[in-house]
Amino acid sequence: MIVEATTADGVTLRVDCPGTLASRWTSEAILQGRTYPDVPFLGEVRTIVDAGANVGAATVYFAHHHPTATVHAVEPAEAALAYLRRNVTGLANVEVHALGLSDADADGVLFHHPTDIGQSSLVDADDDAGSEAVTIRDAGRWAAEQGIDAIDILKVDVEGVEIAVLESLGDLVSTVKALYVEYDDRGARRRIEELLAPTHELYLGVVFLDQGECTYLRSDLVADPEPPRAHLREVLAGRLGAQ
Repeated sequence: MIVEATTADGVTLRVDCPGTLASRWTSEAILQGRTYPDVPFLGEVRTIVDAGANVGAATVYFAHHHPTATVHAVEPAEAALAYLRRNVTGLANVEVHALGLSDADADGVLFHHPTDIGQSSLVDADDDAGSEAVTIRDAGRWAAEQGIDAIDILKVDVEGVEIAVLESLGDLVSTVKALYVEYDDRGARRRIEELLAPTHELYLGVVFLDQGECTYLRSDLVADPEPPRAHLREVLAGRLGAQ
C-alpha cells in the first residue's frame, strides 16, 4: 500500500507499507509531521539516528526535512527492512543498518506481532506469531563504530528496549537536540525522565499512564521561551486541524 502526505513546503512524501489500518495510520501521521513534529530552531543538523525505523516513514520524513544530514535507519526485522530499503531508494543521505540496538552485542530473537510488523519486539513474545533471529548491537559501541560523536536528532521506538538504548548511548544523549521516544509502561516513563532531566526538557507528547510518545529538546534550545511557544502554537493548530 502506498501512503502519501504533503508537507508544509508543498512536497509530497510517499512510503510503501503493509495494507493494514495500523500501518497506514502510523505512516500517514509520521509523514504529516504529527508524530515527530519538525522543530525549526535546532540549528545545523548533521546526524540523525532512527532506531526502530520500521518501514521507513520517519526516515523519509527526516531525510526530506534535513537533506544535508546523514540519516542512520536502524531496523532488525526482515519484513520491515524490505519496505524500508524500497522507501529510501534514491535518498543519498540515508544509511540502512540491518540490526537492532540495545545495551549489549548479542544474537537476538525478534518476536513478531500478529498483525503489525511495527510492533515486533525483542522482549514481548507472542507464541502464535513467530519469530526470527536478528543481530543486536550495543548502541554506544555501534555509534562509535559509525564515527558518531554527536546526534542531532534521535528517534527511539524499539518496542520495550528504549531504556537500554538510551543507557548504552551514555554521554551521547547529552548531545541530542531533539529526542523522540516511545514508552510502554510507567516505569519506563519515569526512567526516561530520570535519564534526561540533567540535559533535556519535555517539549510535547501524547502521554497516557502506560504508553506514550514524547518529544524532548535539549535544555539550551528552550532557554528562550519565544521560539518554542510560537512553534508549539503551530503544532497545536495543525493537530486540531487534522481532526
